[in-house]
Amino acid sequence: MDPYTPEWDLGIFTYQSNGEMNNSKDSKKLYSLEEMYQWALDPHKAKGPDNYFSAHIYKLYSNTQVNNVYFSNSCILDIKRHVEDNNNPSNTESLFLGGYKLNNESISYDVSFENVNVLNLVEDEIKSKYESLGYLITTHEEMPDLPNVLSNPVLAEKQIPLVLIYNYVSKTLCIVSRTKENDFNGPPAQGGKIIFNDMVNWTRKRK
Repeated sequence: MDPYTPEWDLGIFTYQSNGEMNNSKDSKKLYSLEEMYQWALDPHKAKGPDNYFSAHIYKLYSNTQVNNVYFSNSCILDIKRHVEDNNNPSNTESLFLGGYKLNNESISYDVSFENVNVLNLVEDEIKSKYESLGYLITTHEEMPDLPNVLSNPVLAEKQIPLVLIYNYVSKTLCIVSRTKENDFNGPPAQGGKIIFNDMVNWTRKRK
């Protein structure tokens, strides 16, 4: 590492197959330690297929505020624990998903979900660090009473843009998004559901 260069140039050197060490003449690329440091300070820049499980909402709805959703590894595992612990038709406990809005320069943006918290923890543990951007409900029916779900005053109060519905029968996750006019879309057409085991298997590949 060279602290006298503007970007704190960082070189990585390895042994050659003949046992000799590569040197600066052999190096094809230097890395900027300053750029790496600034990247680490801003979690909003860390979104991508290698770091997050992505869902392309714009492919499901022609009119949507949220274009893409990125699920962190820990968020997926939190959802998994919740659906396993609450597999009871009479249990209606809901969760809020906390995270960030990305590229929020217009009415359309992406969302990164970082964690899951039970409703009574939202004010204490999410509000200071994350926005409440998702509302997760579970159902044993083919589809819950969606108009009733979407009329929940908490969704309007917190301006939550996404409602996620986990179905215990099909083991799928359905995402309903707000339109650019701030109403909610209906459920997506056939094929618009995420197989939840695909998300869980993705977390195992990340380990």
